[in-house]
Amino acid sequence: REGGRIVRRDGRYLRAEFRSPGLLPGRPEAVDDVELFATPNDVTMQFRAARRPAGLAGPAGDLGANKARMERMRIALHWEKVRRLTT
Repeated sequence: REGGRIVRRDGRYLRAEFRSPGLLPGRPEAVDDVELFATPNDVTMQFRAARRPAGLAGPAGDLGANKARMERMRIALHWEKVRRLTT
């Protein structure tokens, strides 16, 4: 539904690309990379989502597009929200 394309699937790992038109006319399309990893022996799903540098994206980055996409995905899959884990 989000318009993504799976580019790699390997066991517990999945990588997808999401493409969207440039924010302004004449700007290159934006490509967002999303990676998902199912933690072994746990119910936690780890993820990373980031816009690829396009040189013309500017300081605004993706304007929250990846965060919003991942939140919609979490809700659609009925995943519980847990606090961010860092090392």
